[in-house]
Amino acid sequence: MEILRTSNLLFLTGEGKSEVFSGVYYNGTMYYDFANVKFINNSGIADLIDLVKLWMEMGTDVKFIHVNEEIQKKFKDSGLDQIICCE
Repeated sequence: MEILRTSNLLFLTGEGKSEVFSGVYYNGTMYYDFANVKFINNSGIADLIDLVKLWMEMGTDVKFIHVNEEIQKKFKDSGLDQIICCE
């Protein structure tokens, strides 16, 4: 997994990833907008856990915004809600 930075936009890339997941870094927190995310599978959850761990190792908070109820439930079931702020 690799993080590429362009100004205040950051992109997550890695082997086997068909899409780039981007977020915005502001004031010590990395924000990811889930407004257009309708579904996430277990592989996606595992990738997000790796992503959050990477940011935490670098001392950066992570916040997921505009997360629908179904995905919030998956975050809770996986324990991801214990390490990130989600709304």
